[in-house]
Amino acid sequence: MRLQDGNVLRLSRTLHSLGAVFISTLPSLFATASVILALAYFTAHRLTQKIVKPLTEVDFETEGIIADHSFSEKLYEELWPYVKKIDHQNQKITSQMMILRNRAETIEAIIANMREGLVILDEKGLVMAANKSVLDIFEISNEQDIVQKNILHIYRNPDFMQCVNQCLGGAHLELNFTRNNRAYNVLLNPVINDDINCGAIIFFLDATAQFKAETQRKEFTANISHELRTPLTTISALSEMIASGMVKANDVTSSADKIYGQTKRLINIIDDIIRLSEFDENKKDKNFTTFDIYDLAKSVIDALQEKAAERLVTIELTGKPLQVKANSRLIDELMLNLIDNAVKYNKEYGSVTVDLCEEDGLCKITVADTGIGISKEHQNRVFERFYRIDSSRSKKTGGTGLGLSIVKHITDHHNGKVHLESVEGKGTTIVCYIDLGRAPISP
Repeated sequence: MRLQDGNVLRLSRTLHSLGAVFISTLPSLFATASVILALAYFTAHRLTQKIVKPLTEVDFETEGIIADHSFSEKLYEELWPYVKKIDHQNQKITSQMMILRNRAETIEAIIANMREGLVILDEKGLVMAANKSVLDIFEISNEQDIVQKNILHIYRNPDFMQCVNQCLGGAHLELNFTRNNRAYNVLLNPVINDDINCGAIIFFLDATAQFKAETQRKEFTANISHELRTPLTTISALSEMIASGMVKANDVTSSADKIYGQTKRLINIIDDIIRLSEFDENKKDKNFTTFDIYDLAKSVIDALQEKAAERLVTIELTGKPLQVKANSRLIDELMLNLIDNAVKYNKEYGSVTVDLCEEDGLCKITVADTGIGISKEHQNRVFERFYRIDSSRSKKTGGTGLGLSIVKHITDHHNGKVHLESVEGKGTTIVCYIDLGRAPISP
């Protein structure tokens, strides 16, 4: 109040504390702060979207973003080096991935088409991969049946497992085994990286052909030794007897005839061996000429008529003239062997029929006889070298045991095939197919 003397009189009392005043203002403060934060969030969100929009619109997985001019106009200059680096890395990664993909596809194609079986093992002996050849060898239907399983699921064999364990220990090994009438050579190689064994690679090589060749070589060596020893022993013995005077003068001519016969047989064997060796080494020249195979057959039959007459066997030629392009000397030898065998192993008053015709674009040569025939167990082996059904009969007839083997080689030489049918005691029919050798007719 203003007093009369001009002074002011002030009176006061406490209404609220400072804390109460602050608390009373909190709702307003929170409301104001919430509005400010909401506006700040909305503004920041809009600004952020606007800033990053050029980057979100870019497909960094696509090559050539640098060449996109519309994009370069929108992008901030500060980010351009970053985008260039990403584009360069994308191109590099794409190129490397393409190279890796091509290599992987090439390796997979090579492994899948390998004739050799291939199995890849990890360090524990579990199968990581196996190609189709392995599945076929062990008659496994699906690769997934053995992947991530022990190698025992492929081949349960103690010797094989021992070799696998030694290979996983770092040893290079080789093993041979036979399955389903086929011989296999197994190569086991460890995979070592930084002196650490990471697994093993196993190759299964089909060695059936080599095994058969080795077996045939051994049989051939044994047979040829026996075949050559017999005439040489006879020649040596008779010569020694003549030289020592043990043979009477009247018997010298007979002994000389025996020596001549054995010498001729020896020469025939050597000639046949030389022919077969030429076929084996592919040294036989084609020397194909065009000729009438019917006329050639007639000449062969004429040459054997006297021998057939001695054995009371008749030879008949059927068919008609047929032009072929082949090696006439070899075809002559083929027919000579077939017809000569048909006469030698025939019965008295038996017959031999030679038929020539064209069938399915091939020349079909059929030689049928009414002779002793061949039993079932021998029919699959008569084309083997020196194989004889009855060795005593072959020696009497003068056979070398190589005739039918030569026939098969001559047929193969002319891109043909040979087929045999026989009934024991009733006769044998051998059919040879050879390529006519005609040039294709122009349309």
